[in-house]
Amino acid sequence: MDQYSERLGKIEEALEALMPERATGDWLSSMTDALSSPIPSSMIDRFHAPGRELLVRGGKRWRPLVMVLCCEAAGGHSKMAYPFTPMVEMPHNGSLIIDDIEDKSVERRGKPAVHLLHGDDISINAGNLMYFNATALAGRDSGIDDGLRLRLLDAYCDSLRRLHFGQGLDIQWHNDHSSVPEVPVYLQMCRFKTGALARFAATAGTMLGGGDDRLCALAAESWEKAGVGFQILDDVKNLTTGNPGKDRGDDMVEGKKSLPVILYYRDNPGRA
Repeated sequence: MDQYSERLGKIEEALEALMPERATGDWLSSMTDALSSPIPSSMIDRFHAPGRELLVRGGKRWRPLVMVLCCEAAGGHSKMAYPFTPMVEMPHNGSLIIDDIEDKSVERRGKPAVHLLHGDDISINAGNLMYFNATALAGRDSGIDDGLRLRLLDAYCDSLRRLHFGQGLDIQWHNDHSSVPEVPVYLQMCRFKTGALARFAATAGTMLGGGDDRLCALAAESWEKAGVGFQILDDVKNLTTGNPGKDRGDDMVEGKKSLPVILYYRDNPGRA
């Protein structure tokens, strides 16, 4: 448990470095060199506030932990992976902010959804910014060679495309009550939406650990499947015990076509 807590502590340190509670001139310079005039730190803190709000509420942090463990499994040292762990946790949190606005959710991690506290407009901007802030970690000053930087950024962009493909499918299904996907199509949506960042975490960790393309592909496929399993468990818990920090059964209220719902439609066509 001590080792687990130590790993989580290092992940939190990396998240804090990328999105600090108080922005400084040095931090802003590390994010962009396109400054013709100073910007008051308080203004940056304000548009970061929705993202910070969600980050400090915690979360499982299993995706960045996967990145660290895959780095070690590929033969690398964990210190290579920790600075890059926000590349998987930041977009995850950003996607939750956007997802809550799209779904009109009222609760996240046991508190009001951040858009209800900060407003839709600045929350949308903060969620999107979390996607892009993460790319700074693979910038020119990242300390890794250009070839690895390019591979990391390519895998990162691929994961964000997949994430949005999955969200697009999920949205159209819950907006159209007559549309019920087949199970294989639903599983592909899960591969996109929930598997994408798990896949990226494994890919990036294996790359940073020195793994070759074959090992990266094996790790990516394994953890993408694990992401699908995570989503299925989440679907079932939503309808039974409820998920921590969210209302029990809110998927049903939002009209989502989760796996239990799809199976019920399939097995009870006359009652659906």
